[in-house]
Order: sequence, then C-alpha cells, then structure tokens
Amino acid sequence: MSSTKRFLVIVNEQAGRCALLPDLEARLRAALGPAEVELLRSEDAEHAEAATARARQHKYDAVIMVGGDGTHHGVLDVLAGGDVPLGLIPLGTANDLAAEHGIPQDLEAACEIIREGCRTTVDLIRTKEKTFATAGGLGLCTDVALGVCEARQRSWLFHAFMRLVGGLIYQIYLVYRVLFAARLDYRFTLTDDTGRARDLDAYMLLFMNQAFLGSNFRAAPQASNRDGVLDVIVVKKLPGRRFERLQLLRTVATCLKGQHIGRPDVEVIRAQKVEVRATEPVAFFADGELVAKTDRYTFKTLRRALPLLVPKERAIVARLPRRSNLGDWSADRRWDRTWSVGGSQRAPRAA
Repeated sequence: MSSTKRFLVIVNEQAGRCALLPDLEARLRAALGPAEVELLRSEDAEHAEAATARARQHKYDAVIMVGGDGTHHGVLDVLAGGDVPLGLIPLGTANDLAAEHGIPQDLEAACEIIREGCRTTVDLIRTKEKTFATAGGLGLCTDVALGVCEARQRSWLFHAFMRLVGGLIYQIYLVYRVLFAARLDYRFTLTDDTGRARDLDAYMLLFMNQAFLGSNFRAAPQASNRDGVLDVIVVKKLPGRRFERLQLLRTVATCLKGQHIGRPDVEVIRAQKVEVRATEPVAFFADGELVAKTDRYTFKTLRRALPLLVPKERAIVARLPRRSNLGDWSADRRWDRTWSVGGSQRAPRAA
C-alpha cells in the first residue's frame, strides 16, 4: 500500500486574495508535495459538498479549503462527525477559524502545517440543518453582512475597496449602518437549556463559538470552540437612553478590546442549546454566509465534531477520562492526545 498522502484541495477563486495569485495552483502543488493533490476550482457550494463527500468516502488524508470562512462553511456538514480532517489555507476576506488556531495567511506556511498532519477537534454549532464553525448573528451584525454582500455585487468599486481593506470592511460598514439606518433594534425571546425564557429588545445577538469575530472584534473573550458551550452575546436596547446611536457605537468600540462584558447593555448567555423567537422573520448569517431567514431558530452545540489540521503546539485533540476499571471511567484524571504524522503521543493532565 502506498504511503503517499492524498489531499482534496478546493479553491474558491472568488475569495479574498485567490484571484490575485495567478500562480496559485503551481504554488499549492509545490507546497503540498510530495502528496497526491486533487485540485478542484469550486463552482458553487453543491459542487464542493459533493467532492468533499467523495473524499470522505474514499478516506482522503484531508480536505483542504483555499479561501475564507465562507469557503469552508459549505463543507462542514459533510465533514462533521467524520475522520477526514479539514485543512485551511486562509486566503479569504475573513479567516476567523484559521486565526483562532494560529494558522498563518502565508500560503507556504499554511501548507507546511497541513503536511505535518497534526490535528485537533473543535465544536460546531447547528441551526436550521446547517452547521457553522466560528460565529453567527441576528440583527445588526447580519444587516451589516448582508449590506456588504449586496454592495460587493452591485459595485466593482466597492469590491475593489473591500479587497484593499480586507476584514476591516465590516467595521467600516457597521459604523455607516449605525449612523444612517432607519431602524436598528429587534424584539427577541430567548430560551436557554435550563428552560429560562426572557423577552429582549436588542440590536443584535452574536452566537460565538470562539473569542474573536474578525481580526479585531473580541466579541466573546471567554468563548472556546473546545468547551461544548455556545456563548450568546446580547447587545440590548436600553429604554430612555439618550444619544442611542452614539452609545451603541461606544459599546461596539469596547468590543475591540473585549471590555464590553459587564456593561448594562450587554448580556452573556452560555448554554449548549438556545432557542430564539422573533416578532418577524430575521436573517441569520454564520461564517460569512446567509443560513436562513425565519422567526424561529434553535442553536445546538455539536461537541468536538470537526477534525481540524493545526500547528503542532495546538494539536490536542481530546480530553479522555482514564479507564480505572473495565467499563468504568475515572473522573479524577483525563488524557490529552496529540496526533501527528508519526502516530499519537499521550501526556496525562489534571482534569
């Protein structure tokens, strides 16, 4: 049996810097060598999903997505719960999952991490039969994402400016939206996994599976995609507040440093499952993609559902209880496993 690795590499030519690299394919093949590389230029999400399903069925060594968060979003449902890991070459506008795990935006450096083959497993969040890996939102944050997408499609000049400033485009458009939008707030009812329900007037709900949203927006400082819990950040509208829009911008600005937690207009809900009802259909964006538009959502954590290729120092894949007796697990100690090309290593850690 050949020991040569097989990689499926899916390139989103519309993402970020991909279209700006005319020698992209040659560089990918050289940087991933001597592996067998099957390169696919994705036509649409269905095309990428079908290819990923085939790669999982034939037990490829990795499915590698070249682009941003929206690029890998399309194949998460196929890879979730399987053994074929996701590899990231972050050349998109938003590269939040890669940034969270220390994967550089340099093409050759990202390929080196993939060749090393070290992996971890991360949580995914599911809603409306779709999974997402980084973050999603209802309300203002989705209005901003939709606005950016529509402007990019309408204007080549906006598209060129977006490529120039990268992920900062969302912060720029957010300021514009807060200052000039006719309406900012929504009415929601939230129910967590304890059954507690509350009615809220809010500007936005952020569903965070990691600490950062974008390069500077530290929306949920305590969030982790390895703890089995979803962090919901609620930015509330306070009754009778003067200079409402300027106060909202101030709250958003504090998020850049992670100093918004504890403010009277910010609430944090941590749960494995959250149900949301709205008084009208509202759009939900996640991983930079439109997921659904409805008045009811249920968000549920899928613990450690996605195998992900990461730098060796981040390649702890599981915390497994040590078996003390046959059929019984001891709760006092746990084991971390690090997988790499040469096999696995184990080191005991206190729980």
